[in-house]
Order: sequence, then structure tokens, then C-alpha cells
Amino acid sequence: MTRGSRIVYIMPRNKKWSAKAMLGLGLCHKALGDAAASEKFLKSAVQEAPQNAEALREYGRHLDENGHDVEAAEVLRRAIELLSYDDELHYLLAQALQSQGDREGAAPHFAYFSEAKAAFRDLQLIQDRFRKEPHNIDLLTQAGEILLRYSDPQEGVVRLMAVLDQQPTQQRARQLLFDYYAKLALTHPEFAPLAEEHRRWLRSFANVDPGAPFDQSSDNSP
Repeated sequence: MTRGSRIVYIMPRNKKWSAKAMLGLGLCHKALGDAAASEKFLKSAVQEAPQNAEALREYGRHLDENGHDVEAAEVLRRAIELLSYDDELHYLLAQALQSQGDREGAAPHFAYFSEAKAAFRDLQLIQDRFRKEPHNIDLLTQAGEILLRYSDPQEGVVRLMAVLDQQPTQQRARQLLFDYYAKLALTHPEFAPLAEEHRRWLRSFANVDPGAPFDQSSDNSP
């Protein structure tokens, strides 16, 4: 498609656009330079699926790029509530806040973005080493910790559980999983037994106190 192209919609009668379809159309109109049509579809996608973090991200990005930084910040905060680890969301929110003159509010989000980028660079080095040292438990633990903190937490959990499959007494992996599940259990009580399982392991180690149900220092998000 090029600027000036038209999008032809073919839709069965009495059918609604899905949020995914509206998001795609919003991005297509953006690529064509039609900001008004793009906003219409992105806003509709968010209204149709208010828990869709991707739709919130793109709508928030659109608002900020078109000078609506206050509204953008509100939308992006909603997205971060859903994906607190997403570094791009933190960067977009920081930009929106900075556009309002709120440097203090923007600072922790810029800081998180920088931390995440540095962590991902470290992760690449760790993964390169792990290919050469596939039995190195410490490298697998480090990779799991980065993914748990700065990427999809489930990816981190998978790697940390792989560590414990090989070495059940690996203290760092146990502590990270305890912190993760203890925090999760505050809003989803069904995860409390998993937190307690890792707590029991930690208590069995000499001179190890697993700490409070959730150690705030393990949460790097602003």
C-alpha cells in the first residue's frame, strides 16, 4: 500500500469487527497517513477489548504522536497494569509524561526501559555462553531471572523450573520463584500453595530466611 491508497472493507451483514481486526485496520490507516481513521479503529479496538494490552499500546502511541499526551498517559498506564514488564510501554509512558512536563513521573519509566535493555543485552551473552555450556546451572538461573523480571514471566518460570529439575536445592532459583508466586498470590490466591512450596524449601536450607510473603526488592517495575 502507498499513501493515497484506499482500504476496501468487505464485511458480512450483521457482523461486528473483532478487536484484532480493528487493531489491524487502525495500523493500516496509520501506515497510509490517515490519522483520523486510524484513531477511530484503534479507539474502537480498545472499547471492544479493554484488557487487550496491544490495542492499548497502539492507541496510546497514536494519542501521544498526535499531541494528546494526557490521554495517552492514561491509556498507557492501563496497558502497564496488564503488562508491567513490557519495556516499550514504559518508554511510551515516559515520553507521554515528559511531553506534559512531568519529568519526575517520567524518570522511573525511562530508568526501567534502560535497565531492561541492558538486561536483554546481558541475556544474549548468557544465551551464547549457555549454548557452549548447556549444563551450566548458574547461566540458566541468570537467564531465568532476567526473563522473570523484564520479559514474559512464564518464560522465566520455565527456565527456573528447569534449574530445579536438575538441582532442587538451587537457592537463587527457589528464592526467585518464591518471590514471584508470593506476589501473584496476593491477587490470585490459587498460587499461594506454590509460594509455600518454595518457602518450605528455602527454610530447609541452612541460614536462609525466605523473607516476607513478598519481597518488594524483587519487583523492578516502577
